[in-house]
Amino acid sequence: MKSYLLLLRQGDLRLDQGEARNRLRPRLVEWCEKLREDERLIAQENLIHDNRCRVRKSADRLVIDGPFADSRELVIGMLILRAANIGEAARLAGECPSVALGGEVEVREIEEPPPPDKPLDDAG
Repeated sequence: MKSYLLLLRQGDLRLDQGEARNRLRPRLVEWCEKLREDERLIAQENLIHDNRCRVRKSADRLVIDGPFADSRELVIGMLILRAANIGEAARLAGECPSVALGGEVEVREIEEPPPPDKPLDDAG
């Protein structure tokens, strides 16, 4: 099995409405428990969306941007799970309760590290 990163994005989901957040939380917990029982869930984190910034380099200076207005691209949580392939990972992501309420999930395959006897060369 391969490992996949699932980035839970806000999309059209409005978490600033207490009712939506209160409906979503128990459904997310139940979904993650099912993934854990199926031995698919490796890690899970909820992110605080009010406390964020972007760090980049511009003209040899470190630039810190933020805070930002809420948007569709806002990452509200992440999971790492095991799946046979990207199709299965996407199917599992589609079962995320936030998707049914307007959220989005980005699925990314995690590159496996090289075997210990084959270290990275200068080419990467």
